[in-house]
Amino acid sequence: MVRSKKRCVATGVDGDAVVEALDRLANVMRRYAEESVETKQLFAIDQEEAIDNLDGAFDAKLEKLHSLYDVMNVVMPGFRFRSHGDTALHIQIRNARHHNIRGLFKSWNRLMLKENELRQNLGAQYLLAGYRLLGGGAVVSEYYLKLTDVHGFYSLPYEENKLKPEQAKRQEQAVESGLSFGHIRANAENNGYPLKQVFFNVIPIFMAGFRRVLLFLKEQGVQPKGHDSETYWRHFLGEEHVDLSRVTFKSLQEPRF
Repeated sequence: MVRSKKRCVATGVDGDAVVEALDRLANVMRRYAEESVETKQLFAIDQEEAIDNLDGAFDAKLEKLHSLYDVMNVVMPGFRFRSHGDTALHIQIRNARHHNIRGLFKSWNRLMLKENELRQNLGAQYLLAGYRLLGGGAVVSEYYLKLTDVHGFYSLPYEENKLKPEQAKRQEQAVESGLSFGHIRANAENNGYPLKQVFFNVIPIFMAGFRRVLLFLKEQGVQPKGHDSETYWRHFLGEEHVDLSRVTFKSLQEPRF
């Protein structure tokens, strides 16, 4: 399944661990897609449970991506997760949510509905940014995070984000340039949106990062083994892909999934 059985003597991790980690990630990706559909139905019955379920499904994706990151750092260190905006951001979102660092990266639904921010700011307009999907007609799921949380995380002291100042600066620059965040802020400022009311859809960023990882794994001779990973392998290595330089905008006052 892989070109070589490279093994790290210190950990016992080999190339098969990458295949297994990829399959586990693909499995939770499928379950997130299913949960996203079910959430819309459950929302009318139990709003709190619907929000908790979708947040939990997203966290599961972050955890399995982080597991793949851990394995690849040992077996295939040629791929630098923290050097690309799409993959670097997800590692930091995972760390912030996993360790509950200052409540950063809460979802739109949790902030607006479960914590009542929408009710507390009646009449406020929110700018939601997304990215264009090229080469296909699929509908991209929506899961929005607050834009200011990105800088909020990178500006934390080392004791909290575990990044030395130069590392934080370098990674934030990769995220800013790779995800067109400067363009999003400029649009918000030009149209009178306070930055605290600007959110971005993280799902297309995840899709772009996952495709980037798969392209690297393919170059290394990795082949998927499970049904879910084989399905996503074909899909994400096809013509359809996210263009992170083409940002879309809409203004909303309603909950979105």
